[in-house]
Amino acid sequence: MAVDRKRIEDIKRRSEERERKAKRRIFMLRRVLLALAALAIIAAAVFAVRGCVGSIRKKHAENAALKAAESTAVPTPAPSPSYNEKGINETFFSNSAFFGNSFIEGMKVYELVPSDTDYISKVGFTVSQASTEAADGGTVPAIEEFSSGRQYDKIFMMFGENEIGWIGDAFFEQYEAMINKIKEMQPDAKIYLMSITPISKTASDRADDGLTLSKIKAYNSGIKTVAANTNSTYVDLFTVIAGPDGYLPENAATDGVHFGEDYYIKCLKYMQEQI
Repeated sequence: MAVDRKRIEDIKRRSEERERKAKRRIFMLRRVLLALAALAIIAAAVFAVRGCVGSIRKKHAENAALKAAESTAVPTPAPSPSYNEKGINETFFSNSAFFGNSFIEGMKVYELVPSDTDYISKVGFTVSQASTEAADGGTVPAIEEFSSGRQYDKIFMMFGENEIGWIGDAFFEQYEAMINKIKEMQPDAKIYLMSITPISKTASDRADDGLTLSKIKAYNSGIKTVAANTNSTYVDLFTVIAGPDGYLPENAATDGVHFGEDYYIKCLKYMQEQI
């Protein structure tokens, strides 16, 4: 019995020792695993930071290259001018609209600008009428033609001659309102306000419907202000075709007001060269 008890105690002792060793191995293994896991996390963080830094550096490099390319990029050249037999630069007037009174109607007769140019006009047209009445050949109020879907590069406007004798300062307010409405319909178009052209001394002395040279000059000053107020461009055709005395030469127009082709060509050449 003593031997058996001794063996049992010995077996128990060895079993406890093995258990202690196993626990120590598990403990050490866990420490190793935790250390490895910590190293893996650190390594992943390092790689992530390196990747982020690399991405930032790459983005900076790409931006720098893009800026360098933009600074050295060659701008797209403007199309070469194409002149017709009258010396009119058709490239300049392409995709344009001429809007206004008998001045525009007369231009239409001579066909001096490209075939893709639109004329929205009527003899005797005033700003008020252009907002409510159709132009020649039109079916809607003239101003509404600018909302038909076609977008113009340039819009040349001529109003004022028919308002001089009776409407007064209200004309300029109406003109500004109409221009602003057109700018809403044609946001990318450049708008040019042509001055009223001079009349002959004979016509001025006659003063039909109150039309005199002095009133034309006063109205042109107002139109110039309208252009500034609407961020449009004023085109001084008066000076281009007036004679040394400031009047339209007597031989330029049979009625002293509405001149012929030669003077239209002068106006158009001035516009294409000076605007």
